[in-house]
Amino acid sequence: MKQRYTISVTGPVWVDYSIATDATCVSDAINHLESLDPEIAAQRLIESSAYSLERIEREVYGGVGNAVYDAIPNYVFNRAGEMKFGSEEEEGHDGVAGPAAQVLPPQRVLLTGTGLASRRYTFEAESWEDALSQFDRLSTEELNAPTWSIWGIDLEANVSLVAAASVEEGEADEDALGNIAMHLDVQLPQMPSLYFGPATQV
Repeated sequence: MKQRYTISVTGPVWVDYSIATDATCVSDAINHLESLDPEIAAQRLIESSAYSLERIEREVYGGVGNAVYDAIPNYVFNRAGEMKFGSEEEEGHDGVAGPAAQVLPPQRVLLTGTGLASRRYTFEAESWEDALSQFDRLSTEELNAPTWSIWGIDLEANVSLVAAASVEEGEADEDALGNIAMHLDVQLPQMPSLYFGPATQV
């Protein structure tokens, strides 16, 4: 009997957030950021975000139905060179995705962090062997069809205020940053997710 098998390809990302500000010192900028509702602060960060994919892991994860994902044993993903990320799809790419990859405000608060980027592929299959065989047969276009999910963001406590040629650094409260980071998961605006099979995609 066929079941729904989902395979996840994952890699670490560097994250940059650049928010326009009128603050004249970094402590004022940090105080303002920490005073915002975490969801509102997160939305402002997302609107000024840039994500840089460090690499794609050779180990893949997966699950059957609604099961928690585990590492898939005895399988090595070796098609990282075919995977595109953000502006890699454009001529002269820099491998960065997100609004901040295009325009940076002249006076801004800069936050950095790390996270994970994942793409998921779902198949109707009779076994893991069958699902992995279908996965291996995907074309490069099909491999790049699902959107990237950015998740698990960990913000650095160091915050910078950039104004003209000067940079002033400060340190934000880690608990406040943790509350903001809980709302930073996003889907990158690329092609619609692609599901391989007749059932509803998850």
